[in-house]
Amino acid sequence: GGIALGTLVVITGYHVLRAFAPTHLKTEEPLLDAGTSAYDEKPGPEGPEKG
Repeated sequence: GGIALGTLVVITGYHVLRAFAPTHLKTEEPLLDAGTSAYDEKPGPEGPEKG
């Protein structure tokens, strides 16, 4: 039961905090740029390249 309870607490907490979050945090783009799948990739004119 411990893993299931922890999962429920985390998921419920996420949704509760998101409901109370300011609008700019809900609509803000994620930290990654579009087209990148990792923090060490940098998008260029030819597409993402490993940096």
